[in-house]
Amino acid sequence: MTFHIKMNSENVTFTPVDQMTYSEAVRELDSIVSKMQDDRIDIDQLATYTRRAAELLTACRARLTSTEEELRSVLDGIKPAEKEAPSAPSNEIPF
Repeated sequence: MTFHIKMNSENVTFTPVDQMTYSEAVRELDSIVSKMQDDRIDIDQLATYTRRAAELLTACRARLTSTEEELRSVLDGIKPAEKEAPSAPSNEIPF
């Protein structure tokens, strides 16, 4: 599903964030930031792009958190077993 928004003479199409990869979302976010920095942007476009940027940021944060949790789980599974604490030295001679 793609959303179409008509603003002035410009058509803006947004792909739903749940259908985007993380990299695609970041690229779109970079593009939006560039557009927002242009002092010629229409105020209606600014509001639309701000909402879209917030949506993309939320989705990216969620994916980062999910990936971090998954990585921790995987890494916890491969940690070497804890070494036992060395026992107290004995007074016996080892020979």
